[in-house]
Order: sequence, then structure tokens, then C-alpha cells
Amino acid sequence: MLKVLAAALLFAGVSALTAPCDAAVLAAGTNLEARLTAASGSRISRPGDLIEATVIAPVYENDRLVVPQGAVLSGVVESVDRLGLGIKHPTASINFRFTSLKMPDGRASKLEVRTAEVETARERVAPGGEIRGIHANASLSSGASILISALIANVQVAVPALGVKFLIARSPDPEIYFPAGTELILEVMADANVSVLHAAETAAELVARDERRAQDLLSSVPEQAFLGRNRPSDLVNIVLLGTHAQIQRAFRAAGWTGEQRHSALTLYRMYHCLVQRTGYRMAPMTRMRFNGQMPDTVYQKSLDTFAKRHHIRLWQQNGSDAWIGATTQDVSYTVRRMRLTHASDEAIDNERAKVVNDLWLTGCVSTASLMRRELLGRYESSGFPISTDGGVAVLRLKDCGEAVPTWRTEAPPPTFIRPGFRQAFVAVGNDLVHSNPATLAYTLTKSILAGAMFEGGSGFRSVSAGSGARTRSGESGARFRWKRPSVTGPELAVPSSTLTAEVLR
Repeated sequence: MLKVLAAALLFAGVSALTAPCDAAVLAAGTNLEARLTAASGSRISRPGDLIEATVIAPVYENDRLVVPQGAVLSGVVESVDRLGLGIKHPTASINFRFTSLKMPDGRASKLEVRTAEVETARERVAPGGEIRGIHANASLSSGASILISALIANVQVAVPALGVKFLIARSPDPEIYFPAGTELILEVMADANVSVLHAAETAAELVARDERRAQDLLSSVPEQAFLGRNRPSDLVNIVLLGTHAQIQRAFRAAGWTGEQRHSALTLYRMYHCLVQRTGYRMAPMTRMRFNGQMPDTVYQKSLDTFAKRHHIRLWQQNGSDAWIGATTQDVSYTVRRMRLTHASDEAIDNERAKVVNDLWLTGCVSTASLMRRELLGRYESSGFPISTDGGVAVLRLKDCGEAVPTWRTEAPPPTFIRPGFRQAFVAVGNDLVHSNPATLAYTLTKSILAGAMFEGGSGFRSVSAGSGARTRSGESGARFRWKRPSVTGPELAVPSSTLTAEVLR
């Protein structure tokens, strides 16, 4: 049986409904996915600063929509610590506390929400919700500084070495900076009462027609893309119906970007992203073929690290308005076949929901549904295992003009320093402050006495899985696990024999 939950479930429709509302309980441990509407960070924020975030993924309780997209969380910056000289604090930190939830129709509720994770970020979150930055000396640059420190007595050797270090191993900026649009996973700390509107199901005929078309389309093509000729890769899990212009406009409004082609310049940029621990919003993507065809367009979304990103590849079908897509999330680095590459999140349904939620929030999608697909076999390779319910999201796009992002685009503060020069000044400053022999000796001693550096992820309690919950184990550095809810409604009923495939990215 096809599962059809139409687009009217969400904030574009919810905000226009006048149906009566009921009270519901947003249970402690429920996760909310939200997007900051203004920039924040250890350099620019102060305790007590107001902060807002827009909910970008719906929350369900017992198959009932409790929090729609477009709801707004309000709160304050509870605490901020700049790294400064690195003597008082080992890392920069910032802590957000959200205390109010405002529905799209204006109704507000009180609640207590803390940060659980910052999406596609290098920062880690402590059990109490404190966001902690990277260690100033946890980089390739610090290793080079130790070598140079040993040579400091020989000026003729040390000065050229410093010049080479500046060119190939600059120090990363250890302060925290989250621009507007940064995405957070938040945890409700105590049960909260919220008012819920009755949402109507509409557009069922249009959705059913689109799903029939998607079924016919998928029945005649492979179920996954390939690396090279015979290395199975990403599974198909999304179908978009619309023109190239509509797709491009929707992804741009959602904050997704394209890619730069592989070249010597992009290789240089990737290297510096690795060394300076920064993001690369237009990073090249691995070439994959689907049904013998290279992708017609690709999109990606990341924040401040090259190790993590959301991405999707799209293949247009015979010049029509139908596009087959495969989407996965990069979560870390790995070495495969003697080269450095990305490892993907095994829960590919989360990434399918991410794409659907982001596009829906732009207002550029007319209908969205989740269609069951019976996969024909078990997919194995030498890569990491992935799991899926086998569903395919089907989205029909529409003309939406120049859609406005759901966060404020703020002009950067006026400056006479070009970004490249500013980055260079920051790197030099970090070398002088954090990578000199005295500071290196102090921080090394302090780390030995205090034990291992904080890596995040320890002590976070398990939360219920019914409302888009993630869990953390007690193991330090454990990955943050969850089931991302989708605007298409509660997920497909998954049989006990959930498909598990070994897929090489």
C-alpha cells in the first residue's frame, strides 16, 4: 500500500488552517532540528544575547504532527568563553538555551531546550549542551611548530621554515563562529505542553499520479549508481519532478551549493581545508555513473569542516522533467584503496529526509510523498554497511520566484582587509599565541595532567526513538545516532528484515 501524506501537513498549509487545536505533550528527550536565524560565536556573542532558530524538520508523536516546520525557537546565549591566549580555557565554548516555541500561527509555548549536536561542524557538544571548539594545537600546524621550535636557535633555518609553514601548514582559527543558517540538533530537557492544529490531507490524486510515474521510471533503471564500471555505490532514494530551473532555485533557496570541478586549484583548496580545519562549500564530488550516465547536476551543504557534508547527485531522465537522485551524508574521513576519501552515514534514510525537509521549507515544492519500493536484492561491496527502509521520496517542484531563505542574511561588518589577508593574519596570530614553545609546553603539560582532550559524545543519555530521536553511548567520541523525521509523515512501516546493504561510496 502506497503511503500518501500530502504537502498540506506542513507550515505553508498549517499557517493557513483555522481548524481547532488540541493540547499535546512534547516529551523530554525529543529532538528538534533547527536553523539559526542570525550569526553567533565566541568572538561576537555575549551572555544574555537573544537567539532564534527556525524548526526545519517536523516532529511527530504517535504518528501525529506536533511541531511543524516553520515554528520558531527563542532563547538566549547562556554562556560564552573565548579561547584568547588558551591559558584559562583549553577551547572556545558557547552555550545556547531555548525557552520558547512559537508556532507558525502565532501560538507560543514554554519549554527547555539544549543543544545536542551542530550539523556538519567540527565543534563537539558536551553532555550539558555546551558547544566546544577545536583545540588550538590539535592540527598539523602545531606539529610543524614543534619542529620549528627545536630549530629556533638557528635563525637561518627557523625563518625559512616559518615561511614554508605559513604557506603549507597554517594554524586553524580555534574560535567558534556559526553564521546565520547554521543547523542544530536540539534536545527537549523536560516535558512541555504545546498546542497542535488539525491538519488536512489534500492533493492525494496528484501525489498518487506522481508515485505511479516514479514507479514506472524506477522499474526500468538500476537501483544504484556505480563508481567506474563495476563498483556499486549510492542507492537511488529520491525522484524530483520539475525543470532544471525549478530544481536549481529550490536548492539555492535551501542553502545548498554546487561543486567545483577537480583541478590543481581545488586540490590545493582541499588540502588547506584539511590543514586549517575549515569547510569547503563547493568541494568536488566523486564522479558516479547511473545507468551509464554521469550526473547532470549535484548539490551539497556543509558548515565549517571538510570532513562532513550533505550531498545529492541527480540524473535527468531522457531530457524530461523527471530526475533520479541518490543522496548520502559524509560523516568522516577514511582511507580506501590507498587514498583518503569520505565515509558515509549508514542511515541513508536520514539524508533522504534531510533533502525533502530542506526543499519543502523553501516553498518551492507542491507535493511530497514517500513511496515504498521493493528492492530486488542484497547489495554488497567492500565498503561500509548502510541500512534503509527501501522507500523513495517523490517531490513535485513548482515555480516559486526567488525564494527567500529562512534565516536573515546579514552583511559582514565593514573592513578594509580582504578575506584572504584576514585569514593570513589570523593564522599568524594563532602561531604567535598558541604555537610558540612556551604555550606548546604549557598546553601539553596541562593535557597530560587533565587526561585526554575532550572529544565530545560522552555521557549523553538515550532518548526515545519515536519522535526523531538520536542517542549517544557512554563511549567517548561515539557518533550521534538518530532517525530524522520527514515532512512526508511518519516513516514507512519497516519489516523485521530491514534491508541492510554493503555499499561502497
